[in-house]
Amino acid sequence: MSMLRSLRDLKGFPVISGGKKIGTFLDTYYSDEPWSVRYFVVDTGGWLEGRRILVSPHAVTELTADTVNTDLTEEAIRNAPDAEA
Repeated sequence: MSMLRSLRDLKGFPVISGGKKIGTFLDTYYSDEPWSVRYFVVDTGGWLEGRRILVSPHAVTELTADTVNTDLTEEAIRNAPDAEA
């Protein structure tokens, strides 16, 4: 079954990778040309010095009723670019 959802509804959702919480969904960055989602902003919380990182929407494997699941490795998360303040 498919579920449509507003990206605004994802704010505050836990972001999960490998069965572990890697952060919290904060925001969405869009590309000007063409108008599309470029990155998701994820707050990594305390485990990675509280960084806010950019995550490609292609890394998202599943949206559940209350989580955003990704296929990111710990190394990919550590090497992710920082979101601009």
